[in-house]
Amino acid sequence: MEFKGRDDESWGPLQMDRTYRLVTNNYIAAGRDGYLSFKTVKNEGRYTDTYLDYAQSFVDYVQERGSVGKLPASEYSTQAL
Repeated sequence: MEFKGRDDESWGPLQMDRTYRLVTNNYIAAGRDGYLSFKTVKNEGRYTDTYLDYAQSFVDYVQERGSVGKLPASEYSTQAL
């Protein structure tokens, strides 16, 4: 698994001495679709539920920006299987 931060120029391996924050929806956070590690984190109370609807949040984001363009392929979260 690799990570690319907003200010990073390239993808790199996760570093075990760093702390990462991620955003997901409630379905995945509950361990659905096989994301059992997320369920463990949630059950341990190591999460914050913003109670925001993810679809509405995206609509609000686009309306605020005026438009959004397609990401370059190098920015896609899945680079290889």
